[in-house]
Amino acid sequence: GVETGHLAISAGLYPAEISAQEAIGVLSKQHPSVLFDLNVKDWWAILEDVREARCDLGFADITMASQSPDLETELVRKCPLLIVCRPGHPLTKLESAKLDDLFDYPWAGVNIPNAIEAYLPDQPKPYGEFDRATKRGRPRLRVETFSAIARLLLNSDAISAAPEVLLRHYGNKQIVVLPVSIPWVSLNYGFIWRRGRSLSPAAVAFKAAV
Repeated sequence: GVETGHLAISAGLYPAEISAQEAIGVLSKQHPSVLFDLNVKDWWAILEDVREARCDLGFADITMASQSPDLETELVRKCPLLIVCRPGHPLTKLESAKLDDLFDYPWAGVNIPNAIEAYLPDQPKPYGEFDRATKRGRPRLRVETFSAIARLLLNSDAISAAPEVLLRHYGNKQIVVLPVSIPWVSLNYGFIWRRGRSLSPAAVAFKAAV
């Protein structure tokens, strides 16, 4: 069963910090002989890990994975992503900000999701860059933890996106939500595994703990 063995999870930044870290903590207490690996990666790297069996279970945004015939997905949560920055940021002076306004400042976080790529400007902008060859966008400041994002925001004019559940750890004196609405940008995360592959008892226990 779950008493011995090894469980490798490849997780996205937000799912990792919302519940994966705590879930592994719970499991490690219940099953002290199991070895755990939690690797935080971008969504496209997680899909590769799942396909190549480099992990037992992916835990990330499932938007692209749900369209892949070789993958199974299970939704955990869908929630909007809020655009955030430091107090006193120039964008906070606007009554309402638009997507085009955001391109004029460095973005901090993981690789840019597919939902935004169609709206990225053709000319160079401070937000980051888009590689037309690989069809992947990246922010100017790419980091893999939300604590790193928060520190970058507090010490620069960078902006980022985050679900409200993570912002509860920070008061509005540290991070503020910008008055911009991009309803089609959301966090749609859950479990990802190869179709036809049975999950191990440890992976099933991880899902239950999440």
